Amino acid sequence: LLAQDFEMPNACATAWCDDRVTYPCHGDPIAVTRDLLVHRGLSRKRLGVELSRWSMSVPTYLKLRAALSSARLVDATAVLDRVKAVKSPAEIAVLRRSADLTSRGMIAARRRVKRGRQDQDVAAAAYDALVRGGSEYMAIDPIVTVGPRSSIPHSTHRRVTIGRAASVLIEVGACVHRYSTASMRAAVTRPAPALLRRMYEACRESVDTVVRHMHPRANGDSIARRADRIMAPFARDFIWHGIYGYSIGLGFPPDWNDCSALIRRGINLTLQPGMVFHISTSLRQVGVGGVAFSETVLVTGVGAEVLTRVPRELRVAG
Repeated sequence: LLAQDFEMPNACATAWCDDRVTYPCHGDPIAVTRDLLVHRGLSRKRLGVELSRWSMSVPTYLKLRAALSSARLVDATAVLDRVKAVKSPAEIAVLRRSADLTSRGMIAARRRVKRGRQDQDVAAAAYDALVRGGSEYMAIDPIVTVGPRSSIPHSTHRRVTIGRAASVLIEVGACVHRYSTASMRAAVTRPAPALLRRMYEACRESVDTVVRHMHPRANGDSIARRADRIMAPFARDFIWHGIYGYSIGLGFPPDWNDCSALIRRGINLTLQPGMVFHISTSLRQVGVGGVAFSETVLVTGVGAEVLTRVPRELRVAG
């Protein structure tokens, strides 16, 4: 493990690797990497490099390639993804703890939804339950959007007052030992619009369909096609990204997605015991509102186990 001397104490406290080399905080990491590889006789070898967008910027890669001109650099991202996709029993135990906290945070947030309150109040309820319950610094902060703002993907709370017949879209994810789980739900204030109810039921039914067909050796593309039968009537007129599930687990901001495993059409993924997915569906109508439904789900030896435990109905608040 090669790291800055300023960061190495963190690694000593949390990493299992005991072969550690440091370099000065303001040193050149590319030059140090080259010197270390030369010293260990590896500078002319075939070297794996993680090339995902989170791990290696283009300028850094170009500098590394120039510094190691005699080496053969190969994309090893898939090697790490294969390891991360299937969780060990110890990882699953931590994810269960995280899922319990996620569920508490979501339940607290939904209870806080009421006409006249702000999206900040709902987010604060989620934060309080998550952090007081034991969550660490989260990979993604609680997301709460209200009314027309809930129709905008990846928006969040912004001092918006909850009004009449308004949708409130909520997404929370606790973190334990850097392992995250996620849950999405929606609430509406009275009188609850029939359109939002239909949208929510479609989201819930699609997630149920995916979970029902998750088992070892199941194909992700096949599962997605079953769920598409439910979502097809909505896909043309609503915002929907078409991804029914993605691997979740070890992560740091800005994401809790831990590898490239997806459940969607066109992805030839074979499910294995120990895989954990955030199974989610959301529907948004621009300028009107959005709803969502999701669960964190473990693939077991015989089927699937939903780890998050949140009431599944659309909450209707005063």
